[in-house]
Amino acid sequence: MQLFFDIDGVLLDFEKGFMEYIRTHYHPELPMGFRPQTWEMDGEFADVDIDEAWEGFTTSIEFQRLEALGDVNLFNNLYETHEIHLVTNLTYSLREARAKNLDFVGLKYHSLNLGGHHTFEVEGYPLKSAVMLPLVDESKKMIFVDDHPKNCEDVSEHYPKAQVYLMSRPHNLGYDSPWLRVESINQLIKLLEPSKRE
Repeated sequence: MQLFFDIDGVLLDFEKGFMEYIRTHYHPELPMGFRPQTWEMDGEFADVDIDEAWEGFTTSIEFQRLEALGDVNLFNNLYETHEIHLVTNLTYSLREARAKNLDFVGLKYHSLNLGGHHTFEVEGYPLKSAVMLPLVDESKKMIFVDDHPKNCEDVSEHYPKAQVYLMSRPHNLGYDSPWLRVESINQLIKLLEPSKRE
């Protein structure tokens, strides 16, 4: 079986890390554990230059220290029996920082790829379906997990046989998902357990 995972909001707690950065540098009154309710954060922090905050955060050491959202050992057990491909929506310049974060938390995977619906105004920036194309083996069952509906729509359209899961996060709770929702990576792994040897 081939497993394609988004990273932020699926494997790593980007929201927690970014909110701690916002609290430290812009809003000290922000409550601990605050979670943004939208994917685009401009509305929640109208007084913050989000592009500036993004640049500051992604070039900080904190960006390389995001916490894992699930049980790392449980996830790494998948690595022993399945192909694991990670597809994250980041600019090319952040690939090394992301790899360092994955190493920091100890997640095992077979490939790290960049793509997604947000282009960062980079010409030719690929959708996740395009990034996945050279990796897909039609003879194997395919699972795709993301927390953004646009990425799920993209993959569903291009790979109709793929089993797509939407990871529930505050920003997508109002979305009427045609895909099975999962609340955590641990829950997903338990759903996959009967397919361990596929």
